[in-house]
Amino acid sequence: MQDRWPRLREMDVLRDTIEHFLSFESSLWRTLLGLTVRPGVIARAYVGGQRRRYFNPLKYLLVVAGVLALLTWLGLDETQQAESLVERTVAIDPATQEVMSGFFSSLFTVLQDFGRELRLALIPIYAFGLRLVLRRYNLAELTCFAAYALTHASLLAAIGIASLQLVLPETALVFFALDGLGDLFSLVYFTWAVRQFHECGWLSAVASVVSAIVLVAIVALLLFGSLLLPLILSSLPAG
Repeated sequence: MQDRWPRLREMDVLRDTIEHFLSFESSLWRTLLGLTVRPGVIARAYVGGQRRRYFNPLKYLLVVAGVLALLTWLGLDETQQAESLVERTVAIDPATQEVMSGFFSSLFTVLQDFGRELRLALIPIYAFGLRLVLRRYNLAELTCFAAYALTHASLLAAIGIASLQLVLPETALVFFALDGLGDLFSLVYFTWAVRQFHECGWLSAVASVVSAIVLVAIVALLLFGSLLLPLILSSLPAG
């Protein structure tokens, strides 16, 4: 008795997988490219009803979080860099150096352990801060926008930093300089995205971003304070 269907071959599995991925996730590639050149326009199109055309912003955040985790795993160790920076500071006495080293180690441990969860948690806070100025949109729409813009900004910054790390010397100073450059890029990108999304001028976009950052800073200070205070106290010398 002959088989009803032709035998499955390795190339059939590979071809079907590629075709399925490219067709099913075409919205991902469309969103990825769109957010690179027109972030605010893409977000406005999504909240305006074109939800099948573009990748879901929260799913996009989760996908990019996995990519960022991979880049972090392949990159330099932040704790060692922080301790190296402290060790290079020769103008402080050994006791103070020990306390500072413990503080930086605790800080970067918290960031490594809770950084992704904090990013997920702070996106609605960014959206609420934007809502104080951008009254045209509701909180859900601004949350989708913030998820798109902040996630893609983090992705572009991480790729740029990883590329520069391949050619620059591996020192703590270079690490912190690149980290600051990445933050500056993310800030400019986010402001640019707000301007496109709200179809407003630069002044209104900057005011919206400032309100969001201030609110996030307050929440972050309260959160980091509650997390770091026990660690800082434990690093202080007894007596």
